[in-house]
Amino acid sequence: MAVEDFTFRRYRPEDFEEYAAVYQAVYGKRIDEAFFQWKNLKNPALAGEALIYLAFAGGRIIGANSFFPSILAYQGQTYRAVQSGDTMVLASHRGQGVFQKILKYAAEDLKVEGYAVIYGYANGNSYPGFLKFGFSDLERVNIYYRILNWRGFLAYRGSGWGAAGWALDQGFQLCGLLGAWGRRGYTVSLLDFRYDAIPQSLGEFLERAVRNPNFDPYVRLLKNRAYLAWKYRDKPAAEYQVLVVHQDGELAGVLFLRLDKHGEEKTGEIVECFLHDSGQARPIIGAALEFLRKDKFAFVKMWDPNQEAVKKGLKGNFFIKRKVALYFIVKVLQGGLDFLTERRVWLISGGDADTA
Repeated sequence: MAVEDFTFRRYRPEDFEEYAAVYQAVYGKRIDEAFFQWKNLKNPALAGEALIYLAFAGGRIIGANSFFPSILAYQGQTYRAVQSGDTMVLASHRGQGVFQKILKYAAEDLKVEGYAVIYGYANGNSYPGFLKFGFSDLERVNIYYRILNWRGFLAYRGSGWGAAGWALDQGFQLCGLLGAWGRRGYTVSLLDFRYDAIPQSLGEFLERAVRNPNFDPYVRLLKNRAYLAWKYRDKPAAEYQVLVVHQDGELAGVLFLRLDKHGEEKTGEIVECFLHDSGQARPIIGAALEFLRKDKFAFVKMWDPNQEAVKKGLKGNFFIKRKVALYFIVKVLQGGLDFLTERRVWLISGGDADTA
């Protein structure tokens, strides 16, 4: 089929069933309509219709790229941005430049709409296509892991490994006891995260955390209470815990934890970490880890946020750094914003990804 036979336009509500069929053909699973509505239509940063761009051949959808709006804050300024999310092209039409043409059509439309930048977290499949279109590769994403139950983690390898895991657990528990002195005065509680149940003091803490002047050197998503409620309370078929850390009775940190499973093991990912003082990251994260260890979590992970104080807090709590096949990419749409292509200015979290 000739390239000129492809046509492109934005998604319309009547496209859902056909879009869902293409999604299933590409990803091997049916997209839940409630999840689709939540992800593409209920984002509080969305002003208008869904930012899904479709490619057609012969009047049928053969590819799509969805984008998710957000507000970026940097040095007292805000910028409208979008994250590239679900990308798909039917196998029958791959190798014909469809992905590149969807990106071109979308970028031109988004620029007219006033969006400043497209960013995303590309996997190994879509990464080459984004680079070809002119995205800047800021770096591979680092993820930090902390195993809390070495015995369970290693037991499947055999009895000898289980014994080694038990010894490691004893060693880390001893380190935890020794580190408890540095965490004195820190307590952790769980918040039942229903929006109208958030205490006013906690809501004010979260609002202050996003506006914290310590964050001014960083480009970051602006996350108010409405955003957090949409992202973590209202998301269908997902479960999150909110760990509230106090120091001597004063709010010191709030951590949003996505609950996962690794086989039969209970695991989690810290998708947001709001701290009153990033210099206290080590005892705050350490107190949260002890809480999770007692709750029988096998391991927990967290994205590299690009904050030195927080990275030191992770390393000080024996997190192991790993690079994964996930690439942080950026394309600037408006003039005068080249600073957005510098990795050092970005503050990111696992919760920023559309898949979190």
